[in-house]
Amino acid sequence: MTVIDELTTNGIYIMHALKGYEYHEKRIAELFHKHKLGYELVTDGDPIHFTPELIEKYFVKDIGATLSKGVLSCTLNHILSYEKIVARKNKYAVVFENDPFFLGDFRKQLENMLPEIDKLEKGFIVSLENSTLRFPSYWQTTSE
Repeated sequence: MTVIDELTTNGIYIMHALKGYEYHEKRIAELFHKHKLGYELVTDGDPIHFTPELIEKYFVKDIGATLSKGVLSCTLNHILSYEKIVARKNKYAVVFENDPFFLGDFRKQLENMLPEIDKLEKGFIVSLENSTLRFPSYWQTTSE
């Protein structure tokens, strides 16, 4: 199995809430199937799993007074996905929010990035995101 095959089979984690985001779950399944990408929905940080012990393991006491359940859940899912990456010893991993879209062939773009990524120190995180704060509308992304 190639590095790309391993990454795209066992190294993609998607932050997801269990309720209210069924549309995203359906779209993710279709999108990732189309691009022949495996993935795991990370839902362990969903509010239905909140216990005082879980929250206090990762956050200061009374964090719920500062952050909404949604923000807390998303943050917790990110932390838990990083724990999964370490526990599974993924050489590479990709972490998505639950609303990804691809411009072009994502697998090919990963292949193009790996030689440069391999030059980075171990444990380095590369962030691929739209940092222009100008996000495409739903209608601009439906052709993918």
